[in-house]
Amino acid sequence: QQITPTYVSSTIQPSISSYIPQTIQHPFIQTTNQQVIPTYIP
Repeated sequence: QQITPTYVSSTIQPSISSYIPQTIQHPFIQTTNQQVIPTYIP
């Protein structure tokens, strides 16, 4: 929910914990966990 804007301002370290709950919003991300990292980080 509020994690979306959280990882944006945070660095990669805290973003790792943020992408975990993000999988709930994006079901396709569950299959590709590694693709999630470069997805929200431009």
